[in-house]
Amino acid sequence: MAAVAVAGVASAQVAITGNVTYGYSVSDTASGFGTDGASLNFSASEDLGGGLSIAASMGIDGIVETADGTVYTKANGNNITLSGGFGSLSMTTGVGGDAVQLDQLMALGNGTVGSTVGYTAPAMGPVTLSFTRKSGDAALGAGAGGSNASLNIYGVKFADGAIAAGYSLLSWNDTTNASGYKNRSVVTASYDAGVAKVSMFTATQTYANGTRNLKNNSFQITAPVGPLAVTFESGSSKAGTATALNGTSFIASYALSKRTALTMKTETWETSTTAKSKASSLLLSHSF
Repeated sequence: MAAVAVAGVASAQVAITGNVTYGYSVSDTASGFGTDGASLNFSASEDLGGGLSIAASMGIDGIVETADGTVYTKANGNNITLSGGFGSLSMTTGVGGDAVQLDQLMALGNGTVGSTVGYTAPAMGPVTLSFTRKSGDAALGAGAGGSNASLNIYGVKFADGAIAAGYSLLSWNDTTNASGYKNRSVVTASYDAGVAKVSMFTATQTYANGTRNLKNNSFQITAPVGPLAVTFESGSSKAGTATALNGTSFIASYALSKRTALTMKTETWETSTTAKSKASSLLLSHSF
């Protein structure tokens, strides 16, 4: 991480961070070398006095050069947050992180693109409440609440020592949206025993257009094994009364330094009751 002073009306300290990940991946349909991720991030904060502070950040993802020499980038992680005794008000445009490793099997745990405006109340002991309005458009920069796929997210989090848990209710404002989404409930919980961390995720999507409800569940354990950080996850996805489809993922990461890691991941999931798919990757990642 680097910090630079930016000249302006008032000098600000800007932190610059980033990551480049490159490697080899293979699946049932394709294989080859390529960039798994590349990002550049800028962040700064200021004490406004009177108990108020503001923090802002912006990110650039996917720096790509096409065959004709055109270079393009994608904005991601742009955020501005005003904090004080009232809690915090945050405005963000970006892609949410995945809640599970089995993203090929469990769509309800995948991060989505959009713009959000959110309020987080001051912590009440170990409990924190939040409300977020999110655009439903699959495009960065789309206005929060600006389409019939927009949604409200009501959240509560609990954190006390080694125990953490959360509940979110996602409620779509107009059920005539293309996906027919109505509500989604998400429950997470984890316990960090020091020698290992155990986590669970469960989500249920309900629809207004007659599509059968979708349920995702997963169990994950992460632990150090010698020089490796190892994560194992087992999950299932069930649509209505259909037979649940299952999958597993295994990740082993070796830290070459505090900022460089070599990571192997393999994921297997059922695509039907009689067929399976598999994907694996070996990635070298460096953060700065």
